[in-house]
Amino acid sequence: MYWKHSEDRVPSIAILQYTADGHLILGLARCSENHPACAKKVLAEMMATVAAEAGYAAVEDAPALSRKEFLKKVATHGGTV
Repeated sequence: MYWKHSEDRVPSIAILQYTADGHLILGLARCSENHPACAKKVLAEMMATVAAEAGYAAVEDAPALSRKEFLKKVATHGGTV
């Protein structure tokens, strides 16, 4: 599912995508790439809200197609497991 806000507000975009192995990826366009502290805060809040087991913040990064690929991206981007 892809959602884009009709006004200039945050989050501006939300993505829900199932992986080929049945896991769900949630993505939000929320902070600018110039504000990494904001991205870390939003990531922590989002992970707590959905009880996520892992997550990372990135700019213009396509979602993973499997749990294994997602965890690799988490490690690459210095995310949280």
